[in-house]
Amino acid sequence: MERKSFTYETRADVEFTSGEVQKLHELSLKHYDPVCRGATMRGNFFYGAVNRYLGPDSKVGVSLTSHELQILGKIAEAENNYAQAGGRPVLGELGWALRRILDDVHAEARRLNTEE
Repeated sequence: MERKSFTYETRADVEFTSGEVQKLHELSLKHYDPVCRGATMRGNFFYGAVNRYLGPDSKVGVSLTSHELQILGKIAEAENNYAQAGGRPVLGELGWALRRILDDVHAEARRLNTEE
């Protein structure tokens, strides 16, 4: 066996407002996909953010992988009550914010994992 190279997993430290955490939690609980429903349940990656809710003006920091951001993005698709445009969900403000962060994570992963 021989190690050929290293691959780096990129995480984004994201700060959510209490309103965003509450919204994602509510959407998660009603989501059709069991992975999305489970994201905010005990033991899963976004549970800590829900559990740390301190009040209406508080903010919560969470370190998220690309995969976790994709799950939150899928949850956020329900923000506009699954409004459809050309057969695709319409992203609201929360969904677009998550998408921009996901794009940044992908760009950083490409930068870190480029072979020289």
